[in-house]
Amino acid sequence: VKAEHIDRLITQFDPQGDAAICVAAYRGQRGNPVLLGREFFPDLMALDGDRGARELIAAQQDRVMAVEMNDPGVLKDYDTPADFAG
Repeated sequence: VKAEHIDRLITQFDPQGDAAICVAAYRGQRGNPVLLGREFFPDLMALDGDRGARELIAAQQDRVMAVEMNDPGVLKDYDTPADFAG
């Protein structure tokens, strides 16, 4: 994750409107990082396992904005220290 990715998500973020969830994307494919509004924190805390927030994001499609990044690295998913080694 690069600082410029976070900056672009923050610029587009609108927690009260149509961009309460901002997702980095590369060529239309959603990736990481994801910025979610505070209202979603209780739902995030209730997640278990390796499901991530996909179900939550899918249920809120009308409030999701994909923010295009010129970096295929946003499509990588790191969940464990071993993921960083490979």
